[in-house]
Amino acid sequence: MRRRRLVVGLVLLLLLLALLALGGYWALVFYAAMLAVGVAWLMTYPSLARLRLERFVSDREVEIGERVTVRVRILNAGALPVAWLLLEDLVTPAIDTSSARGELTWLSPGCEVKIEYQILCSRRGYYRVGPLFAEAGDYFGLLRRFLAKPPIHYLTVRPRPLPIGALLVPTSRPVGEVRAPFALLDDPTRPAGVREYRRGDPLRRIHWKATAHTGRLHSRVYEPAVIQGASIVLDFHTASWPEGRSGDSELAVTTAASIATHLRDRNQQFALVSNGLDGARMIEDWPCELDVSSREQAAEVLRRREPPERFEPVTVAPGRSAETLDLVLGALARLHPGTGLTLEEMIAREHPAWPRELAALLIVPELRESLMESIGILRGARFPVAVIVVGGEAVASQVGNLRDAGVTLYHVPSEEAIALLAL
Repeated sequence: MRRRRLVVGLVLLLLLLALLALGGYWALVFYAAMLAVGVAWLMTYPSLARLRLERFVSDREVEIGERVTVRVRILNAGALPVAWLLLEDLVTPAIDTSSARGELTWLSPGCEVKIEYQILCSRRGYYRVGPLFAEAGDYFGLLRRFLAKPPIHYLTVRPRPLPIGALLVPTSRPVGEVRAPFALLDDPTRPAGVREYRRGDPLRRIHWKATAHTGRLHSRVYEPAVIQGASIVLDFHTASWPEGRSGDSELAVTTAASIATHLRDRNQQFALVSNGLDGARMIEDWPCELDVSSREQAAEVLRRREPPERFEPVTVAPGRSAETLDLVLGALARLHPGTGLTLEEMIAREHPAWPRELAALLIVPELRESLMESIGILRGARFPVAVIVVGGEAVASQVGNLRDAGVTLYHVPSEEAIALLAL
């Protein structure tokens, strides 16, 4: 682009020198060249600035396997025609599209062109759709302008939860109903015995058989219980998931999403804690229209930032509502391996703030000695603990240590194993 402008400038300068030295015929040549450059400038710069852009994205949050339709409408709102126009809707390189995202055309004043394509959401992530890259020029090939135009849209592809316990009836559950340390509410599904009637006991609690047998009113007694739920603690440090285990890391995210959905369906509380990095922090903003020198420079807006060395863990506060599940699935969709806190450091720093009534459900790539120490910290703080090893194999000696500490261990080598979890 700069070379083209330099050549045009040098030609005009030579024509001007010829006009001053020779006059006559060269004056006509100079004026014709100036007229051509002026027309080229009008056809390239003011006309491209008058383009109006609208983008429609059919959905902003989807699950893996779904499709999203994108429609882009470009209108020439100026009074000058655009001689030729090359358009391309720039997206994150990891996105798969079903058709071309570009168009080569020309636009008369008041006319418009539409681009439509579909995004194939084949993997979870946080993706950017836009800006629109526009390249325009004149009939003479003298000038050319490149422009990156907002708006920008962001697409969240959430992991697809899988059913838990579909092939197995749970027997011992680290997550579920547990006996309460003190009575707040009685659970009518957990009978504890019979006692004599007391004033204020509701009629539905009267045990009629005992009343008939003794001749005095008796009431049923139930055990107090609470729904325990879990804090889902996902290890997503870069050192935990080397490049060769990217498939296992995605399996870990799917496992976390499945557990959160399972607890929501059972109306139990759940929370999310991870030492990964929120992908939204790795994408640069593009707030305004910007002139660029080439398509390559325009594509740079899609680059990812280098993640910070230290950052706060990704957390979702405890809850049992559909909104909490949406927050958890959204956080898991944007999750990237982080270089900040290791799992052991995060547990040591963050566990005092975790709700004590929720079990700590650790999702890890392997059992290592340092993790055993962190589990001891959690057990010492009276947290019920369960460990899910994803992909890797558990060491027999460590399995024995977990059993002695009262920690439940699960192994998830594949997606099929998620259905065998008994939580």
